[in-house]
Amino acid sequence: KCHLISVEQGRVLSSFQGPATAAGHTDSVESLAFARLLGGFAASGSMDGTMRLWDPSTGTERARCSHGGEGVTKVLCSPRAPLVVTCCTGGLVRLWSAVDGSLLRVLGGHTGPILDAALSRDGETLLTGSDDGTAR
Repeated sequence: KCHLISVEQGRVLSSFQGPATAAGHTDSVESLAFARLLGGFAASGSMDGTMRLWDPSTGTERARCSHGGEGVTKVLCSPRAPLVVTCCTGGLVRLWSAVDGSLLRVLGGHTGPILDAALSRDGETLLTGSDDGTAR
């Protein structure tokens, strides 16, 4: 489960849960991100091979995006476009629509798990670092 906590008040505002048939991620959550676009949303990435989009005001799941069994190591939200970037243990970067969770593009290049990533302030450039010893 992921919890939305008020830093100012020190209390849980909501807990993110999936539909009644699935109460959230089934393995460790490795990365979380917020975005103000589309009225605000949160994204979570897990070793269960999914990235999920959440409505932070209600804690309900908006979309579930499968990574074909690859654990999700990093989630980033574009500051200027309704776009979510995920990095995986399979060395791939995936670009997702934050509107409906549809897969937009898959980028390769690493031969090992991607361990970290950063988006430029304008959201135009992505930097990834991998267990294969490279940064791209």
